[in-house]
Amino acid sequence: KGLGSLQKDVEIYGVSFMGDGMTYQSVPYINALGMGFHNQCQLLEITDCTGHMAEGGKKDAVFIAEQMLPHIAVVTNGAAIPVTDLIYFDGASNVQAAGELIELTYPGATTLHAAEHVIALFFSDVADIDEIDSLIHDYKEMYEMLTHRHGAHAVFAVHAKNFNGGRDLGLLRAADSRMAGHFYGLHRSLRQKPALKATVSSVQWKGLKLGAKDKVTPIVESDDWWEKTYMIMRAVN
Repeated sequence: KGLGSLQKDVEIYGVSFMGDGMTYQSVPYINALGMGFHNQCQLLEITDCTGHMAEGGKKDAVFIAEQMLPHIAVVTNGAAIPVTDLIYFDGASNVQAAGELIELTYPGATTLHAAEHVIALFFSDVADIDEIDSLIHDYKEMYEMLTHRHGAHAVFAVHAKNFNGGRDLGLLRAADSRMAGHFYGLHRSLRQKPALKATVSSVQWKGLKLGAKDKVTPIVESDDWWEKTYMIMRAVN
């Protein structure tokens, strides 16, 4: 499904790819993603590098390029013209060299380094605007109550499932060090608006008798909050 989306009208809009290394619970990974002007970013693969490194291998330029090139070949297969536009990597020396190797195979592509960090810094600056900082503060209050308070979480989970085909689709956790995460969180709150409104108006919610501790209801019942959040998402989307 994702591959078909990336290949649609690729000769008109082109396609870009993003690669980044990460370590989670001491496991080294490489992520490969594809995106286009007219479609959403698609996760192509998460490579666990443990076996490679256990055999003496390194996350060097050749290895990183080898993780990306097959995906580029599959997505661009059949295109009559060069369609790979941009390769996004971070600024580490090994991925800079990997970008140069990919450019040898796809001369029409341009590798951009540390682009994702520039985007994160942009969102960090935007989040410092007082009005937006206030929205983020409110979102944190909702996340805290609907995630960490057992009763509140249970009531919200029921309504989240009702509005999402049985999926317990909760709010997203975001860290201040990754400010773009708060905007993903605000976007999720818009998606969950019907579930949130159903939650705070339910008999079960009122039965929790939260009183002054209820930080969620005033936010969810505020038309002004929803309008501002929608306008911000439209501006940064």
